[in-house]
Amino acid sequence: MKLSHHKGLLVRFQSLFALLLMVVVFSACAEGFFSTGNFWLILTQVSVNMCLSVGMTLVILTGGIDLSVGSVLALSGAIMAGLVKNGFEIPAFNLFVGFTALGAILTGLFVGSFLGFFNGLMITLLRIPPFVATLAMMTIARGLTQLWTGGAAITGLGDLFRYIGTQDVGGVPVRVCACAVMVGIAILVLRRTRFGRYIYAVGGNERAARLSGLSARAAVEKA
Repeated sequence: MKLSHHKGLLVRFQSLFALLLMVVVFSACAEGFFSTGNFWLILTQVSVNMCLSVGMTLVILTGGIDLSVGSVLALSGAIMAGLVKNGFEIPAFNLFVGFTALGAILTGLFVGSFLGFFNGLMITLLRIPPFVATLAMMTIARGLTQLWTGGAAITGLGDLFRYIGTQDVGGVPVRVCACAVMVGIAILVLRRTRFGRYIYAVGGNERAARLSGLSARAAVEKA
């Protein structure tokens, strides 16, 4: 019985054990690897992917998949940076719209949310398989990013973005703080809200969830 229990723990936490083994090996092979500075550097580097993984976790828990997250992130970030740097022109009306850093950030968030919402509509209303729908969105978002940027990097975004990307709060990088907040919110949503229970219900048994009265289509329409 004890052997089976230990085996279950090993299977459940095998990724954590593998990570700890890697830390031990690299710490023995590379001087300075097991240090506070390197710890924060690694967390800063993975913070973007960790934020993406929060949203992806919600999708995977429902039994779905999203191949477009990287391209949607790139498009949202490119639009945000372009609006801060160059604003937005409408030649037909001889109109130029300038954006503050906060306005550009909100616009980027709106673009990413809208594209995710569109993916949801394609999957729930048109019954397109998630793999196909998000693969198409990945291609579309990647192409729009190239058109928007012209294949060139957008730099010189101002003090706010420099602060977010390079500064720290009480010794903790701002990017890591933002990532921790997102992870905390996701944990609260999944464990303490009705929406979180719905996610687990749909992912555990979609048919049982539907027979219980949950409707993915109705949820999308209400959103």
